[in-house]
Amino acid sequence: MYKITLYDMNRNPIADGTACFFTEDIDDFERRWTVLETDKDRIDRFLRSKEGEIISDFWLHGEEYNIVQEDNHAKIFYEKQFLLENVTFEAANFYDCKTKFHVNRWNCTFRWIRFKDEFIRIVSFTASGVCRWHNIFEDRLDAVSCYGNLVLENTVKYIPCYNGQNPIEKLPDPSFEDFSGNSIATICWLESLYFKTQKSMETDWRNFRITKKVMNQMFANVVGECG
Repeated sequence: MYKITLYDMNRNPIADGTACFFTEDIDDFERRWTVLETDKDRIDRFLRSKEGEIISDFWLHGEEYNIVQEDNHAKIFYEKQFLLENVTFEAANFYDCKTKFHVNRWNCTFRWIRFKDEFIRIVSFTASGVCRWHNIFEDRLDAVSCYGNLVLENTVKYIPCYNGQNPIEKLPDPSFEDFSGNSIATICWLESLYFKTQKSMETDWRNFRITKKVMNQMFANVVGECG
């Protein structure tokens, strides 16, 4: 298994840090991530790290911050899959400004793993029929844009026509069904929670359920720092 440590685009630069992502296929991650990432210098650092150079995407350096790390002895202890349907929830950006979302069908997979002596809960998901409430016309639905770390594939097949040439009251109200072809999917595993011990990780696995807080966390890369 591989861990990819990148500068965290979900945070304010004054309180910056890193975000970690996990994959079992580093070539697949590279193929999908380099389509999303526009920073050529960051891509170059990633490729150099993948080839064995110790290099960071952060102002701190050392093996702990090396972009691509591999653990041939990483272990998956547990896995749980969930299907959520017709879910409405809120996700907050770095400044705790909230956006309201609706997901028609949300397939989530959680794993509890050990990577280099760290015990971690990770998650991947596909959310289909996804939309949000418009920031200005608050009673109207709109398509979703992703503003955070570039680890989400956002498929947008429907965007409502909100423009200055047509008065908003004359436009038809979009419905959840209009967004059925819009989806968001992770390209890797996202970090969800770290544990101090294997026992505390096992307790979390036994008692785990998807809460509003977990939903908010899964959409952190959608809202980003200020989306």
